[in-house]
Amino acid sequence: MTTPWLAEEYGVRVERVSPELIVTLLTLCKSDGFGARPLEFLIDDKLGGTFSQAALAKVRGPLEVKGGPPFECVAIP
Repeated sequence: MTTPWLAEEYGVRVERVSPELIVTLLTLCKSDGFGARPLEFLIDDKLGGTFSQAALAKVRGPLEVKGGPPFECVAIP
C-alpha cells in the first residue's frame, strides 16, 4: 500500500503496513478520477514526516508502518 519507493526517498525501507493504516488512508483518499496520484500525494502528506523521523533516528532494518494517526515506523525484529 505505501509505495516502497516513497519511503526509500526518505532513506527507509518499509516491509509491512498495518491493516489499520490502509483503512485510514483509503478513508482519507478522495479520488477525482486521477488514478493513483491522489493516493500517492496523500501518503506523502500523511507519512512523509514519519519516514523522515525514522531516517533521522537511524532506525535500521526493514520497518513496519502502523498507527493512524499518529503514525509510526517500527523496526521488524
